[in-house]
Amino acid sequence: MSNTTSVINALTPLFTVLIGYLFFEKQLIKRQWIGILIGFFGIVVLTEFQIHQLFGSNFIGIGTMVVATIFYGFGSQYFKKHLQHDDLIITITISLFVASLVGLIIAVPVEGLPNIAAFDLQTMIIVLGLGAIGSGVAHFLLYYMILNGTPEFAATVAYIIPITAIIASYFILSEPITANLIAGMVFIFIGIYITGQYQKRH
Repeated sequence: MSNTTSVINALTPLFTVLIGYLFFEKQLIKRQWIGILIGFFGIVVLTEFQIHQLFGSNFIGIGTMVVATIFYGFGSQYFKKHLQHDDLIITITISLFVASLVGLIIAVPVEGLPNIAAFDLQTMIIVLGLGAIGSGVAHFLLYYMILNGTPEFAATVAYIIPITAIIASYFILSEPITANLIAGMVFIFIGIYITGQYQKRH
């Protein structure tokens, strides 16, 4: 469900901190490790304590979203360390082009070629709007925050996504708001809060 996906996406700040430690020489204190563990426990709650769902038949839905948040974290840290002196627009353009190309290569064998003739004007406007605003502007703002702050700070935008998505999913898609969903989100947010305290002081 889309609301569960949005909550999993909130793991991005935790993975950003963890990947900074593993690959980019960032330091973590004991308090941050506790926060990371609490955040991961939130994922266990989301899967209703069936953690094997991440590696079984539900990997496409849940597991791939967890992998995506890992890539978000790595990309943010890599950009800050190696690409911050390059032209921002060129970096974003190449990033989105490569992402679109990889997505196309994966989608065509799975879904087949799209029927372009079936797209009406309204659909085209929506698709272009999502691409330009949902991806283009969003990426610009994200990389701008990384450039002028830290990857950990920029990743905190993930706080907002679950709240808005849960509300939208409930009213637009009629998706239920379950106890596991709320509990999992709370644990993830607690983990993010604890992990982020050291970053704020330094």
